[in-house]
Amino acid sequence: MKLSGLREAHVRVDGQTSAALIYGLTPPKRGRFEFGQIAVRFLSRLNLVWCEARVGGAIAVKVYPNMRRAREAELKALGARSLVASHRKTSWRGEGREFESLRDYVRGDELRHISWSATARRGKLTTRQYQIERDQTILIAIDGGRLMTARIEQETKLDSAVMQPWR
Repeated sequence: MKLSGLREAHVRVDGQTSAALIYGLTPPKRGRFEFGQIAVRFLSRLNLVWCEARVGGAIAVKVYPNMRRAREAELKALGARSLVASHRKTSWRGEGREFESLRDYVRGDELRHISWSATARRGKLTTRQYQIERDQTILIAIDGGRLMTARIEQETKLDSAVMQPWR
C-alpha cells in the first residue's frame, strides 16, 4: 500500500499475516525536520479494546533544495545548444580579449585596437582582432546569511537563488 501526504492511514491486516505501508512526504521548505515515533492503534485479540503502541525511534531528516528542478531549468536555458555544440570550439571574432589576428584598419574601428608596432612595420594602419572567449570558469557565490531567509512567494530567497537558471 502506498500513501502520499495523508496524516493517517487505515490498514486492515488479518491475523498471522503481515503488511507493508509506504508513506511519502513532500516537504514544504528546505531545512531540518524531525519525526517522532509512529503510533499504531489496533484491536485487542478479543476485539474488545483499542490498544496503542509506539514503533521506531525519533529521526531527523535534512531537506535540500530541489536540484532536479535546477537541472531542468539549466537544460531549458541551454535551449537549442546541445552538449556537443557547447564543447565544440568556435572562433568568433569580436570584442573578446584573446588575440586572434591582424588586419588593415577600416574606418569605424576603435582606436584602442590599433597595433602601433605592426603599423610601423607595415607602413599602414593595422588593427588587432580579438576572439570572443568561450571557455572561462565562472564562480558564483551565493550569500547564505539570515537576510536570504526572507520569503518570495512560496520559497526563500536562498532557494530561489539556488534554483536560478544561470546562463
